[in-house]
Amino acid sequence: MDADEETGGAAEMSIVKETKKQATTRALKQLVSELKPHSKIPSERELSEDLGVSRMTLREAIGDLQDDGLLYSIPGSGTFVREQRIPKRAHLTSFTQDMEQRGLVPSTVVLQAEVVPTPQAVKDAWGDVGERVFRIYRLRLGSGQPMCIEEAFIDISVAPDLLAHDLTQSLYALLRDNYGRGVDKATHSVAAVPLSPALAELLDDEVGSPALEFTQVGFDSGGRPVEYCISTKKADIFSVFYEVQVKPE
Repeated sequence: MDADEETGGAAEMSIVKETKKQATTRALKQLVSELKPHSKIPSERELSEDLGVSRMTLREAIGDLQDDGLLYSIPGSGTFVREQRIPKRAHLTSFTQDMEQRGLVPSTVVLQAEVVPTPQAVKDAWGDVGERVFRIYRLRLGSGQPMCIEEAFIDISVAPDLLAHDLTQSLYALLRDNYGRGVDKATHSVAAVPLSPALAELLDDEVGSPALEFTQVGFDSGGRPVEYCISTKKADIFSVFYEVQVKPE
């Protein structure tokens, strides 16, 4: 091996030393991962002493974690662990699947289950539909925490005795397993809305808090309409994730 090869090898094995700020940020991320959402982290004095860094370095690291959505501060109270949002991807999944994939236990409270006149929005989305539909109004929870409110309209011809079933389970699974009419494709829209007094009370949040309103129209494999569902989800818990690509010319 000649001198140039030895020099090249040494260069390849060089290690970039971690800065104090990087080490502090890494240590804080580890701390955050061990705390529950909305837990207060130790004071700046305690953390700077424990980590052996200046308060200026510590504040910069905390600022980075706030920018990353891991921490939030309340003036006069301290800095707290932010609850991580659940990304709603552009895939057709049920609430039950979304919760289970994130290690949460899904549960449901049925608020109303009834037959109602078909809303105009449902007629517009479905086209040829009867004058009355099932309306299933439910509170959905993850490990006991209110997550969203769902108002689902189901074509009566799809599942004539739907109200006789346990409606705390996944409606997708119920329609597929009992009636052979699973939701195989859907149109999907999202809007930012403030929580009304009624929804805020159900979701244990403040009136006017930001929420995401998902409107989904579901169809079976033959293109026949099955459901029209409006889901109002807490914006501090859910986010929307889309993967896009350039459209071929």
